Amino acid sequence: MSLLRSVARVDVAVGTDAQAAFTLKEVYIYKPNDKMALMPLSTAYDANDLSMVTKPSVPAGTAAGAAAWKYEVSGTGIDHAVYLPEADVLMTGQNGGSGVAGDNNHTNRSAIVVGGIYKEAMNYYRIDFKTGGDAAALMDVLRNHRYNAQVGIYTSLHDRKKRLAVTIFRFRLIESLNASVEPAVCQSQ
Repeated sequence: MSLLRSVARVDVAVGTDAQAAFTLKEVYIYKPNDKMALMPLSTAYDANDLSMVTKPSVPAGTAAGAAAWKYEVSGTGIDHAVYLPEADVLMTGQNGGSGVAGDNNHTNRSAIVVGGIYKEAMNYYRIDFKTGGDAAALMDVLRNHRYNAQVGIYTSLHDRKKRLAVTIFRFRLIESLNASVEPAVCQSQ
């Protein structure tokens, strides 16, 4: 019998290249759903792999939580601590939204915010759930998936300055935790 977790997991870490420049202090989950489905909808399963879902099962009447979930961090990351219900991050057609980052629903959708010391001051960085690459697109938060956000350093092609960057990857949660489903976001400040 195949069982699916009813939640998604979010891990955040500071990459070795950024540990001297950035000290992670806080992780927030903004707009987490206030309800969750214990079982996925039958239409949410992957037709080729019934141990996997391809879209969220969000119960009717679900709303985004008003208060952010805050996690204090000590060390270089937080893992096995942040679990959230599935979320329809795309929100296509809702409030005039187009399902892309920065649309009318930008402040209504679930997101991760990391806070830490960078250049001797507390700074906060929003991490949207979106795929990486040139055609980045929002992605839903799915049950039985792990989202790894990593803070790193990149060199700007425009002015050759080093900047902080945050990348998120989505993985299907399985026993060995090593099967990649799809790469995700690159959000930089």
